Amino acid sequence: CFAAPTLKSPCSAGVVGHLSAVARGAAELVLWLDADAEGESIAFEVAHVCEPHLSSRKSVLRARFSAVSPAALLGALKTLGEPDVRLAAA
Repeated sequence: CFAAPTLKSPCSAGVVGHLSAVARGAAELVLWLDADAEGESIAFEVAHVCEPHLSSRKSVLRARFSAVSPAALLGALKTLGEPDVRLAAA
């Protein structure tokens, strides 16, 4: 088994600043990203930046959908959940 440390750095200080600013004081953050491992990984990166600015901890939720249609989006809204660390690590 091979393991190597990873180093994550923000793609842009402007993006990090913008995410921090819009998260400031928000009660919840709902992430609507692609329903795949990359989308899940991005969800954790965004949550890491935004969580310190939210008014309540553990209020980052994930919407999962496979189509951009009213029915699919409403279904995702009704079944919000936490980001999946196993999928992000895949």
